[in-house]
Amino acid sequence: MNASSMSAFASTIIFWIARILAVLILGFWGFIIIAHLVGDAGAPSRDLNLQDYAGISAMVGSLLGLGLSFKWERIGAMVTLTAIAIGATLNWRVLLFPGILIPIAAVLFLLHSYLRNSESRHHDMASRL
Repeated sequence: MNASSMSAFASTIIFWIARILAVLILGFWGFIIIAHLVGDAGAPSRDLNLQDYAGISAMVGSLLGLGLSFKWERIGAMVTLTAIAIGATLNWRVLLFPGILIPIAAVLFLLHSYLRNSESRHHDMASRL
């Protein structure tokens, strides 16, 4: 196996790991959000403040970014990582398990995008020779 085919294989593996992880994350959070919207257990114990709304918005932004990553890997990953950075600035505990899986999935999408782009550049350079 040459380096180009190894890079393509690694890129494919990383891509599918990122997709499977993103589906699991979106499924879990989708279930939690729907359960809170439908049931009465989601009632807040106190009034929400501005920091709470910003944290919720950051979480929604990170989930939307993961959804975008299925079509546009770089854009979705950057949206996700930006939203996670904002959320972590407001409350560092969002980076604990299982929240850390969201930026891991985004980084995997970015890595896949980089490997795919470098592979196509390598292929273009090889075809010019």
